[in-house]
Amino acid sequence: MTAATLDRARPGRTRGVLFLTGLGLVAIALVALFSRGGESSPTESVGAQEAVAVPVQAVEAKTGPVRSTLTYSGNVDALHQATVSARASGLVLERPVDVGSVVRAGDALVVLDGAMQRAQLRQAQAGVEGAQARSLQVTSSVKPQDIDAARSGLAAAEARYNQLVFPTDAARLEADAAVSSAEKAVENARGAAERAKSALTAQIWLYCDAYLKFGIACGEIDELPLNQAQIKDLEESLSSRFTDPLGPNGQRAIAILETNGAYIAALSGESTARNGLEVAKSRRQTLLNPSAADLAAARSTVDQARAGLDTRLKPYTDADLAGANAGISQALAQADLARIAVEDTIVRAPFDGVVSNVLVEVGGLVNPGVPVVALIAKDVEVALTVDEARLNEVKVGIPAELSVGAYPGRVFTARVDSVAPTGDPRTHTFELKVRADDPERLLKPGMYAAVTLVTAAKDAALNVPAAAMTTTLDGKPAVLVVKDGKAALRPVRTGITSAESVEVLEGLTRGEQVIVVGVSQVRDGQPVAVKDATPR
Repeated sequence: MTAATLDRARPGRTRGVLFLTGLGLVAIALVALFSRGGESSPTESVGAQEAVAVPVQAVEAKTGPVRSTLTYSGNVDALHQATVSARASGLVLERPVDVGSVVRAGDALVVLDGAMQRAQLRQAQAGVEGAQARSLQVTSSVKPQDIDAARSGLAAAEARYNQLVFPTDAARLEADAAVSSAEKAVENARGAAERAKSALTAQIWLYCDAYLKFGIACGEIDELPLNQAQIKDLEESLSSRFTDPLGPNGQRAIAILETNGAYIAALSGESTARNGLEVAKSRRQTLLNPSAADLAAARSTVDQARAGLDTRLKPYTDADLAGANAGISQALAQADLARIAVEDTIVRAPFDGVVSNVLVEVGGLVNPGVPVVALIAKDVEVALTVDEARLNEVKVGIPAELSVGAYPGRVFTARVDSVAPTGDPRTHTFELKVRADDPERLLKPGMYAAVTLVTAAKDAALNVPAAAMTTTLDGKPAVLVVKDGKAALRPVRTGITSAESVEVLEGLTRGEQVIVVGVSQVRDGQPVAVKDATPR
């Protein structure tokens, strides 16, 4: 078989080789062409690229209000809510409130029968009066005249003692004069007794000379004065039918009785005078030569007089006074307890609020601790949970805004009322409570509220939109400023930051244009074309 024969036998293979050969020639020609077209310089290529201005949008940096906020949500709760219980036992006499009643702190919710408590109060008050009376008796038992008498007694005792220790000439003369006077008194008394005895003797002889058979026996009179038996005989003779008291014999008997009595009195006077003389002599002896016993007795008399005066001046001890005062204090405490028991018969509202439920009826019996009324406060609050990372931004008193679904579009002003001092160790969150200004009482417990906390705010601060913020290569905050048709990267120091705007403290002046759209497509120094600048 010849070559031609072979070619005819394989016509498809011949056509494939020719096609591949043609493609190779075309590729070589294209490479040569591009090699010649790429001979222009790299500098000319970059210049052509930079000449293209990037379209951006920019706004002016202006001064205006700026604030930083945190947004949370929570349930609206009553500021206070309590189930008020009775503190005393008794029948319910009155229940002046019902569900929905608005009450103020101290208003009566339930009135119990307090007859027993009032009786106990009266008893305790009587106990106070008794204790005060006993105390007054202790402190006012002394009388002025008793004090004066005690002072006089002490002065006399001290004078007596001083006379014994330091006797004066006048005291000696006085003692001598007292003895002389007592001696004369004895003499006079002795003379009076002798004269009385003579008179009695004369009367007896007159009686006996009459030979009377009744009365005394004249021969039996041994001594005078007459004894009791003789006196009795004379008295019986006067009452006998043989003797007339008015006759001579009766008069003689009466005269004997009278003179006998006078003699007895004279003897008594003489005895008294002798005793007085002995006393005067003893006193003079004690004054002139006192013994140790005399001095001790006088000293004891002074001490007793002084103790008597002290007792009059202060008739009670400190212990007596303390006991009386303790009795008053105890009685007052009992009265206070009784007064509290009376007050507890009226169950009162602990705070301003609204009655949400009543649990007793008039006529029912309640005991201490039994709930009678449920009460909720008219003021409301919202409890929120704040992350630990945000806690440093939240302070008591910062303003807040509150809105609920029941009043679309209405914003209630509020403030942070409290921040919990401790957090949840599992979730690392802290609870804070927000109180709303709601004079119309539109917010009700059970509503769901959205709360915006204003953590920082200024009325006039240089600020830019948050979309204008970018960073430098080292991560510091910056903005792109339009200057001479080019974008200029400007590092800035920021202040209050929110989702809408950022306060600029340094690095930017009012009126400069900052790029807000196209920030990520622009490089520092690149030409920009500001289009559709959005006014602020």
